[in-house]
Amino acid sequence: SGLYYILGSINYTNHESSTDFVTVTLPLSAYAGREINIKFFAVQGSGNWFFVLDDVAVSGQPPAPEIVIDPLSFDFGSLDVGLDSPNAPFTITNIGNSPLHISSIEIEGPDLSEYDIILPDDLPWVIDHDTPKVFYVTFAPLSVGTKSASVVITHNASETPVAIPLAGEGLFVAEEDSVELPKTTHLGNNYPNPFNPETTISFSLVKESYILLDIYNIKGQKVYTLVDNELSAGHHNIVWYGIDQNGNAQSSGVYFYRMKTAEYQAVKKMILMK
Repeated sequence: SGLYYILGSINYTNHESSTDFVTVTLPLSAYAGREINIKFFAVQGSGNWFFVLDDVAVSGQPPAPEIVIDPLSFDFGSLDVGLDSPNAPFTITNIGNSPLHISSIEIEGPDLSEYDIILPDDLPWVIDHDTPKVFYVTFAPLSVGTKSASVVITHNASETPVAIPLAGEGLFVAEEDSVELPKTTHLGNNYPNPFNPETTISFSLVKESYILLDIYNIKGQKVYTLVDNELSAGHHNIVWYGIDQNGNAQSSGVYFYRMKTAEYQAVKKMILMK
């Protein structure tokens, strides 16, 4: 508790008007988290006087958590298709004065299947004041191109949920052991075939070309775009992981992969067998 002496605060000479009363503000922030007893007393001097207590109010901010996340965004840069990035750390700190509850941490966005979260222990978390908690995110591009998503954190502080933007780029590199350039542009066979859950598709480009390489199901519906980019001349391999553009695993059946450039087009069949 705290004890304050307020001396000389009251007008002793004129008590005819309410304007002679004074308002005294006591700063109590130094006693946060402690019980405070407020007492009133007066010491009579000479002459006649009276003591009036008009109103007492205690105000302040209620206890609340406050979340701080570092970093607030992350760019994984460029990475070859099929490789995994190093783990990127994200730190959650509670700078508030009551426990911070983290109920969920999820990946959302158009390329969510190409990012993954690594948690040190199961959710939910309870984070006390100035006790940081760390989790990790990895990036593994499944196809060529720019990849975007967000880490979405749901919590009990204000402005929930929090979205942390993620960015990365998948690159496609010609095989290093391909010394001789191909003499023709050609779509090769996938291997293995039948496959479960992934297969590698090979193709060659006689010159630098803009290429589309798409996966279709038996109904002719596009399932996944493997390449939509300009690639250098050479021999190339790319992996399809048996998923659609939203990261959903596909069922067993016949699928087709179609390669298209400005001067070449070919379609081949493959079988996903689970």
